[in-house]
Amino acid sequence: MAPYISKYYKINGGMRFSSISVVMPNYNHGRNISAALGSLFSQTRLPDEVIVVDDGSTDDSVSVIESFVGKYPALRLIRNEKNMGVMFSCELALGRVTGEYVLFLAADDVILPGLLEKSMKLLEACSAAAYCCSDSRTIFEDSGKSAVNRRRLARGECYIAPERLVAMMRERIIYLSGFGAVFRKKCIDETGLLPQLLWSGDRVFSTVLALRHGMCYIPEVLSVHMLKRGSYGLAGLMNWGKHRDVVSGTLDMLHEPRYADVLPKFKTACALAGFNLPLLRVILWNRKYWDYLSFRLAWLVLAGSLKEAVAGSIPAFAKKAYWRMQGWGAE
Repeated sequence: MAPYISKYYKINGGMRFSSISVVMPNYNHGRNISAALGSLFSQTRLPDEVIVVDDGSTDDSVSVIESFVGKYPALRLIRNEKNMGVMFSCELALGRVTGEYVLFLAADDVILPGLLEKSMKLLEACSAAAYCCSDSRTIFEDSGKSAVNRRRLARGECYIAPERLVAMMRERIIYLSGFGAVFRKKCIDETGLLPQLLWSGDRVFSTVLALRHGMCYIPEVLSVHMLKRGSYGLAGLMNWGKHRDVVSGTLDMLHEPRYADVLPKFKTACALAGFNLPLLRVILWNRKYWDYLSFRLAWLVLAGSLKEAVAGSIPAFAKKAYWRMQGWGAE
């Protein structure tokens, strides 16, 4: 049975669209960025503005990007003199966008036809929502295999109000992120991109906005993410010292006055359970974080960690069925 959604909007045609900007940071993705840019300019609803920030690439990225600039007037290239990092590049571009909506897209990822049109249609109908997300496909570079990540939030296009999202998060760990999501620019401006949280900033940023304003969801695969060994996020998660600092930084940040409206929702929803065991370790080792602790949070973290451990011991022939049960459709 599909979860109850507090508000559902049927989408009608003929709606006036607002403008949308795309932000794309790039560093040495010369062999991938053609596909990323091509996916943007193959949309059923074209972006009004695409800002690519080349972060000091040493490959042929710039020449590839410039070949697109000549074809598409909406495309702008900004070049950093030296490598400044993903978050710096995103914030630089964000300060120059003119659209009412913003999509962040990595230079080695692609969006599928219809993402912009469907997302904006839903957001125009659901004025309360901070952003619209959909399902995605992950391609593992080492093996070439792929898996479909189905969020399983609803069976149809809908708006999920904050109070409903809290209830859903108490039932299971729900990962929210900005990948393939179309945001309202004014909502991004409320929090910024949280660069201090490094690889987890995207997740926390998306969760804050969803628990503050609600979010729209499309149960359809509309984006493809390339996962590489040694990527920024994976490398960070494997470094316990740095990851501990990120978890602590997240807990500290949520106690700031500007998050007073969402802190109770984070606690009730156990919204940080996706940090898994490192979260419990940080909370238990520092008394000032004990207000986050609850039996429900501990249960979600331990159950999630057990699922991962079980998955590691399942025979190869049975893994496909197991991950389908968890919401991942291995291919």
